[in-house]
Amino acid sequence: YLQQLNDSFRQADIEIEDSFCAARMDADIILPTDARRNGCALVNIGAETTTIAIYNNDMMRNLVVLPLGSNNITMDLCSAQISIDEAEEIKITRGYKSQGNDYAPIETDTINNIINARMNEILQNVKYQIENFKEKINHLIFTGGGSKLKNLELLFDEYLPNFKCEIISEPQFSLVSSDNVNIYGIFSTALYSLLKQGSVNCCE
Repeated sequence: YLQQLNDSFRQADIEIEDSFCAARMDADIILPTDARRNGCALVNIGAETTTIAIYNNDMMRNLVVLPLGSNNITMDLCSAQISIDEAEEIKITRGYKSQGNDYAPIETDTINNIINARMNEILQNVKYQIENFKEKINHLIFTGGGSKLKNLELLFDEYLPNFKCEIISEPQFSLVSSDNVNIYGIFSTALYSLLKQGSVNCCE
């Protein structure tokens, strides 16, 4: 894939200065030094994928990308004949073990069952990858948009009872465009990490 990308840029007369591993950049921003040294897994639950970066002795020891993300929940909610925007709002504001809401377009039990099934799929795959790694890892640090799911900790208790799980939010910041419009970074960790890698003033 990287070779195809390089070829495409080369045909457009655009030179790639360098490339970075997003999971490693995320770890530089999010993971405490002690966690990287003592052994942990950084689990980034994104929209389309879930990335598992295993660290030990202050080094990345393994990297796995699962084709599962929080959008799976959204799409399942949409099967109840609601819009994507409505499904996203329900997922974020109500989350798992949500209480009844007379104005909700989906029954509470349906919401809980969908979230339970999809997060079970993601967390069981995370567990499988970590348990099959040759080094013992018990500390899991979650980040990414999917980690903001309300009451996610209850699912940790159900599916990852033998792991120490915690959620660490990405740094939040905003950019201002040329027409003075604030642009809040959806991929804030990647943007923040990429900005930190910059060492040359492109304007000059």
